[in-house]
Amino acid sequence: MEDNFENLFRDIKNTKLTDSERAFMRNNLEFFVAEYPAHAPISVRITDAISHWVSMSGARRQYVTSAGLAFVLMVTVGAGTSFAAAEALPGDTLYSVKLKVNESVEGALALGAEAKVKFQSKKMARRLEEAETLAAAGRLTSATRSIIESEINKSANDFDARVAVLAKMDGQAVVAEVQSDLEATLVGHAGVIASLSTDLPESRPVLSRILATVQIRAKMSQTARTDAEDALAVGEEDTVRVAALEKKTDANSAVNRVRSKTRVPRPSPTAAVALEAEAPTSNAMSVEQAIMAGELKFEQGEYGAAFSTFQAVVRAAQSAEVQLDAEERLNTDVVASSSTVTAEFETTSEEDE
Repeated sequence: MEDNFENLFRDIKNTKLTDSERAFMRNNLEFFVAEYPAHAPISVRITDAISHWVSMSGARRQYVTSAGLAFVLMVTVGAGTSFAAAEALPGDTLYSVKLKVNESVEGALALGAEAKVKFQSKKMARRLEEAETLAAAGRLTSATRSIIESEINKSANDFDARVAVLAKMDGQAVVAEVQSDLEATLVGHAGVIASLSTDLPESRPVLSRILATVQIRAKMSQTARTDAEDALAVGEEDTVRVAALEKKTDANSAVNRVRSKTRVPRPSPTAAVALEAEAPTSNAMSVEQAIMAGELKFEQGEYGAAFSTFQAVVRAAQSAEVQLDAEERLNTDVVASSSTVTAEFETTSEEDE
């Protein structure tokens, strides 16, 4: 962890800002200091904090709270500037601060191999949200699309490298989960982008490039997820059984979470998404039927198959959440396509009673 923060300090030190960025940062910093006056000059407090941290022994540094270090980093660039940069989009003045400072700090605070993998997945989703926001505002250009694709590819490469480490540490169940989560997120965003392409024909050429990138990456995660599920299924029986039980809990929680969102009045009734549960007896399966199918496989001792079925329900719910959130964020309708099996998340009035 010590090396991570030292590398982070070095990266921030080498970050170059434009004159307009410096001016904006200075104004925000002055406003912040005026609003929250300090008993000592801010430069002194920063220097003291960093000096104190550097003077600690290696063992003591490990116990320094990450929040404290994050605060030092944020104050270094200006708390107001960092806050403003959080909503910056590609092409905005503060976007480089968002990437090089805000997200560098956020990544440093993601402790553990799994947390770092999920952070890279989160960054990919964030880039796609930025693309959708720009498209909806008529601001998505070839230049901003290039920035977004480059950042997605960087995060994807880091994701793959960290998953390889994670597989050696925590086994195939965790690998299957993180790959499934990324796959679901990408599938959900692919639906949003496809819908925007239909609604915004002027942005279609640029959106189609991003959509192709998303679909290729989703297919890669699907393949990796399937391989991990297959490897898990032939593993130690008790391990697979516990993983299947945990995934059943995740599936029920995910479905309930989406149902709670569909009860809120929305601009459109999006509540159906593609569900890739293995259902040899039917081409269409409700969420309840999919969970029951997973339970049956579990009772028959097919723990690997049960894990995969429950995870498919989680994946469907996650994709639905992405599309429902996009409707609210973009104030537009997102039509969720169903290619294989349709999962209906809305409950009947009798169930609500």
